Amino acid sequence: MINSCLGLVLITLLLLIPSGIAHSEEILKPVATKTEYIIIDPAAFNKSVISAWGESWTSDPVTVSLKFTGPFEGLTQSIERMNDSAESPETTTVTITSEGLLDDSVMGEKFLLKLKRTGHGAWLIESAGKKVKCWPGRGHQDYSNKPCN
Repeated sequence: MINSCLGLVLITLLLLIPSGIAHSEEILKPVATKTEYIIIDPAAFNKSVISAWGESWTSDPVTVSLKFTGPFEGLTQSIERMNDSAESPETTTVTITSEGLLDDSVMGEKFLLKLKRTGHGAWLIESAGKKVKCWPGRGHQDYSNKPCN
């Protein structure tokens, strides 16, 4: 009985480990592709981060991401951060979803940002993308790279 239980636990662990590895690898892939997101070039913004090195906001990837996406004017905003490692992450992916926007056609925006820590401790945006969700009657009701009407 004990041997069969241990065998079942071992098989379960072997099945779970590859999915965990695949999930970790997925985090490290480029986050914004042309087919899924509206690509945003972060070069000009990164120059502002570089010129502000030493200021506290440049050392927090969530704050850097919020400055990149601009002020929030809506009902809800959620922020998700996924690091490449738990201890001293070098890259992180930040997803910012804002809904109930004060816009007659766009109801929501979803930004997907991949950031990398510099040797100075500041975070720069490596890639950035955006999807939009339309208000009813103004276009698609899911997040898409297609514009609203």
